Amino acid sequence: MNILEQAGLNHYLQQQQLPLPSEPVGRISAEFGTAYAVIMAHGEAEAIAPKTLIARNKPSDRPKTGDWVTLEQIGTEAKYRIRTILPRCSELTRKRTGKRMEAQVLAVNVDTVFITESAAAELDLDRIERFLTVPNMAHIAGRIIITKCDTVTTEQVEQIRTKLLDRFPQIPVHFTSTLSGAGLTELRAMLTNG
Repeated sequence: MNILEQAGLNHYLQQQQLPLPSEPVGRISAEFGTAYAVIMAHGEAEAIAPKTLIARNKPSDRPKTGDWVTLEQIGTEAKYRIRTILPRCSELTRKRTGKRMEAQVLAVNVDTVFITESAAAELDLDRIERFLTVPNMAHIAGRIIITKCDTVTTEQVEQIRTKLLDRFPQIPVHFTSTLSGAGLTELRAMLTNG
């Protein structure tokens, strides 16, 4: 399996019903202002967004982490310029802080959001609900992962499970422990390509 397949290219093209672009394609893995880390067929590369792409778009329409983009190489350098942003499947957004009423895009082309809480800390159901609101508003699946289950008794794990299922009956809940390995096989199975 090549790097772009691992990054979810086939899934994305199928979901969007798009042909494979003829230009080089990549997925943004990190943003640094107008510079980006992009996963490409040959590995990770550095890309920039041209001023025209930045100037003509509002902040939420500029390249974001998770975007699929077409690219052109800059001369003989190992740098690329973003040509186009391919259509997005989803946008994980929140209200931008400050006086302006506009959305801040956190990530795009996201299928699932994992909310993690430690079993060793006091369970804050209201905080989990706030965290689940963002993916829920974007119609993105949410899952709750409870970590460090080895630090509490089996009875305490069941109490946590009951509280979560009572409050969030539609949200899958998973319990894990890196120390004992409990739940990690199931968690890995959820982490599909893309």
